[in-house]
Amino acid sequence: MIAELHSGLPYSVYEQTNRLNAFSPGQRSNLIGDPNLPTDRPRGQLVREWFNTAAFTFPGSGVLGNASKSPGIGPGFANFDTSLLKDFHVTEKQYVQFRSQFYNLFNRPNFANPNGSRGSATFGQISSTVSFRQACVRSVIYARGEVFSSSSRMRRNRSSSSAPITGLSSQSSSPSSSRRSSGS
Repeated sequence: MIAELHSGLPYSVYEQTNRLNAFSPGQRSNLIGDPNLPTDRPRGQLVREWFNTAAFTFPGSGVLGNASKSPGIGPGFANFDTSLLKDFHVTEKQYVQFRSQFYNLFNRPNFANPNGSRGSATFGQISSTVSFRQACVRSVIYARGEVFSSSSRMRRNRSSSSAPITGLSSQSSSPSSSRRSSGS
């Protein structure tokens, strides 16, 4: 099993309409309160309002706001990948291998950073994820230096239905470099 865990990335808060009268690509907002909200809220509330949107205001035309470049940290990331395989030996040099691989095993949604554009209808909201669940089932036949494999992949995304993608390929490969050692 491979586990990948890390904290969130910093997000920026900026004005949707730049009235700085300069060649700057964006205008920072004014920070007038604490942008942090309690983290023990239900997931639905976290997605609807990741940070306190009332803590930011328009600084005024031609005025650079006082909010820092990154006033907060977005949601963290947790992903667990695993694979299961079994070798069935026909002879000493020939065997069939069944392999299943699962990406994002626990189907945990990993959310993207919230919208930091003050003035947007979705300001402070999280509207997308950065990964989805994927499974791959594969059977491989190793015989006389040839590798014959067939695989089936299934992807599952919350916004679309799952559709299997299948394929069959034949490739020449050395069995010793392609297969895992079977010591027991």
